Amino acid sequence: MTLIENLLKLYKNKMTVLKTLPKLQLQNSFIGSYTDGASKEYCDKVINAFNSFEGQGKGDGDNNLPSSNDPSQLRFRKDHVLYLEDQALPMDGYRIVNPTLVQETKNILSENLQKYIKDYPSLGMQNIELCSIKIQKTEPKGGFHVWHCEHQTGNNHPLRVLAWTIYLNDIPEGEGETEFLEYGIRIPPKKGTVCFFPASFTHTHRGNAVYSCDKYIATGWYVLVQPKESPTSTVGSMMRVSPEQN
Repeated sequence: MTLIENLLKLYKNKMTVLKTLPKLQLQNSFIGSYTDGASKEYCDKVINAFNSFEGQGKGDGDNNLPSSNDPSQLRFRKDHVLYLEDQALPMDGYRIVNPTLVQETKNILSENLQKYIKDYPSLGMQNIELCSIKIQKTEPKGGFHVWHCEHQTGNNHPLRVLAWTIYLNDIPEGEGETEFLEYGIRIPPKKGTVCFFPASFTHTHRGNAVYSCDKYIATGWYVLVQPKESPTSTVGSMMRVSPEQN
């Protein structure tokens, strides 16, 4: 075998490793990404409901706050945020009341959550429930690009265990990915993809900027539900995840 043939063989082997590495990383990262987890019809319905809703609110801080002294690290938070609910609640100016769409979202999440639990069975030892459904629109050069995690503490807030995202529209390659700091993984926003990942600091992430078009996602969390005490309960007993979020 000539030197050139050896170099070509090494190059091909290297490219094979580079191509398979992201898949191996994903399998061991507790990041679950399921393409076609939601139908295109569902994605279109959510976007249409969002756009047709009057009094669209700009949520989660329509402002620019510096996160450091470095101008390149400006903490931009410019999103349009509405919550999807099955009944009218206070602050209805920020809420879409659509019981049918809420139930469809729950069904999609429940179906894909079972895939995630199959990939990571330890989650099945936790008693969790769906917390909220947030619909978010990010315009070009908007969004939240600071490294952060979804963990939340406080006496009035349940512990977030798992974060989820449904990508509702396709974004050009290289834009709008969800990037994970510790894993070197970027989830591309492809219409119908459903993504789960732990809410803790281990999965510090950011949403990268979009430049070409608006980005739509549905997102939220699963929170830990404390089991009710009973005379027969024992310390360290296993808690089970609820497969249906009805």
